[in-house]
Formats: sequence, structure tokens, C-alpha cells
Amino acid sequence: MRKAKKPIPIGISDFRELIEGGYAYVDKTLFIQKLLEEGTEVALIPRMRRFGKTLNLSMLRYFFEKTKTDTGYLFKDLAIWKNKECRALQGKYPVIFLSLKDIKHASWKKTFESLQRVLAKEFQRHNYLLKGKTLGEEEKEDYFAIVRKESSQTLLEQSLQILSEWLHRYYKKRVILLIDEYDTPAHAAYMGGYCIPGLRKKF
Repeated sequence: MRKAKKPIPIGISDFRELIEGGYAYVDKTLFIQKLLEEGTEVALIPRMRRFGKTLNLSMLRYFFEKTKTDTGYLFKDLAIWKNKECRALQGKYPVIFLSLKDIKHASWKKTFESLQRVLAKEFQRHNYLLKGKTLGEEEKEDYFAIVRKESSQTLLEQSLQILSEWLHRYYKKRVILLIDEYDTPAHAAYMGGYCIPGLRKKF
């Protein structure tokens, strides 16, 4: 008896949704092994649209992120799970995950507001940092300023560094930062002419 074909994951870019939904998946989990073997601190992954960049970043997040619930089951039938050294790292690190895909506005004001929303959401995801003595009183003020979208531009510029420091302090481990569609705001700023005034007109 022939096995039923798995559905094609059209429009699905969340790794857990794909695996739990039983969708067809070309196993790319050895990409995790490659990154670990390269040992690079910064990896820039430019690829054409619809190449699976978002899905791969989502995969990295579910593999590395330390969470209350175990996510190892997502990988047990995939190639990476056969590597004992890689498997030992599953669910062991704090992860910051940002998607900038929707930040494509014609003005800096709207871009800034969108950045505030994206960063506020990620800070809220790590609200456990408020418990105990991980953060000092002034740091908590910065936290709430970002979450309430009341932060200054300077604080927002420093927010990822600040959150990384807090997570490292809490977990005593290096932090993994994943940014999807990092170039979207820059492209929108160039097209809107507010990245560097007059740049688009000049060129």
C-alpha cells in the first residue's frame, strides 16, 4: 500500500508548525552542524527570495533556544539528531529572534515606530528577566521603556546589546542573535530617501 503524500508547506515558514503539521520537508538540519563546525561568530546568509531563509532561521531558533518546554522532539527524525555532539547542544542557549520583514515604510517616523513594536515584543518574550535580582532598578526602567514603546532612539539603538547582556547574565551562556530580513528597513530607507538625505536622487 502506497504511503500518502505529505502536503507541501506553501506559505509556512515556522519550523515547528511544519514538523508538527506533517508537511513535506527537505532535511536541511545539517546546516546547524556546518555553522558549528565553521565556528563563526557572525554569519551573513544572503539568498534569493523564497529560498527558505526564514524557515532555516526558525529551525536554528528551535534547535538552540533554551525554553520551558522541550523542543528536541522536532529534530529526532532528522539528520542532525544522529550527531551526538550537536544533539548535546539542543535547547541550551538563550536566543534573540527578530524579523524585520514588515518594516518597509516611506518615512523614518513610521520605521522607528515599527522597530519599537518589534523590539518591545522580543523584550516581552524575555520578561522572566524581571524576576529575582538579574536586573537593577535602572535596568528595569529601561526594560519597561522599551516594552511600553516609550524609549528614546538612543536606547532603542542599544537595545539588542542590552538584552544580550541581560540574557548572558541570567543564563551564564553566550547569546544567539537571529535577525530575519535584516535588509528590509535599509532598502525601504534608501527607496524613501531618508537613509541619507538626497542619496536616492543623486544616484
